Amino acid sequence: MDPATIALAIAGTKKLIETASDLKSAYKGIDNLLAHEEAAENAEGHLPSKKPKTRQQQILRQRAHDDGEQDSFSEIADEVMTKKQNEIALQNLFNEIDKKYGAGTVDEIKKLRKERKEKREAQAKEIAAIKKKEREETVAFLKKWSIIFAQLVGIGGFIVLTGWYVWSIRCVEATCR
Repeated sequence: MDPATIALAIAGTKKLIETASDLKSAYKGIDNLLAHEEAAENAEGHLPSKKPKTRQQQILRQRAHDDGEQDSFSEIADEVMTKKQNEIALQNLFNEIDKKYGAGTVDEIKKLRKERKEKREAQAKEIAAIKKKEREETVAFLKKWSIIFAQLVGIGGFIVLTGWYVWSIRCVEATCR
């Protein structure tokens, strides 16, 4: 996840907290912020996309005299500094939430969000297991009836062949009687 996206999410959530009348109305912004934070943690180590350089990146490139490639000093310094700025902004936001709604509110939000996420994942696993079981039952049903159908076709074919054979060797002359 782009650090700028996290910074925007922090700013948006701060604004939402300032104008929110109760915690329920602010939950969506907080949830969005935590989702961006998790996505950023999961995306660490991935190649960053080529985006326009920020002013901080431009200054670092000029002072470090490098080309701003992925492993250059200026890129790593920018990444570390942006991460630290986001951590500070996030901590300030959490302090503001705790100040407005009481101490421990952020921890309660994180705990509740984690529980809901685990519950949603457990439900998704249950649904997947049910779908897999239904798919297996459908396959077993189709297999059973395809075998029965094949047997009926075989029996019908045998009856038709036997009837044809009997019909072909029938007696048509007067001496057969």
